[in-house]
Amino acid sequence: MPDIKVPESERNDNFYALLQNSIEKRHDLQQCVFIDQGARKVYWNKARFSVRVAELPDIHEKWRAGEEVASHYFLFDHGNRLHPEAVRLAQAMSLEIIPSVNTFHYDRENPKLSGLRDIEHLRKLGVRIFQIDSVYDGTE
Repeated sequence: MPDIKVPESERNDNFYALLQNSIEKRHDLQQCVFIDQGARKVYWNKARFSVRVAELPDIHEKWRAGEEVASHYFLFDHGNRLHPEAVRLAQAMSLEIIPSVNTFHYDRENPKLSGLRDIEHLRKLGVRIFQIDSVYDGTE
């Protein structure tokens, strides 16, 4: 999951060509997942792209129509927004699920305890890959 910090206004075809070249020096682009929406038009059929819980009904319709959605999309949303029904629907469509668990998601509760709670809950649902803040990695 490339962590792109370049503002969207500065991304152009050359930017994405350089990014692809850099990625392909070490990895297969097909193994990459992007949360950057601009990358969709450049890397479509070469990588997978994030969808949020709110987009799952549209993705489900594509899946029901026979589209191989798992080769195009993965479910990426805040760990505190991923409810069991969304996880199960994504699993039924063979979508990879990558919740983000970041301290700023928990501004009205204890961020460490709440994030750990959400990680454990999602693990019980079968989620195995996370994008997390280092406070949750268990090494502190």
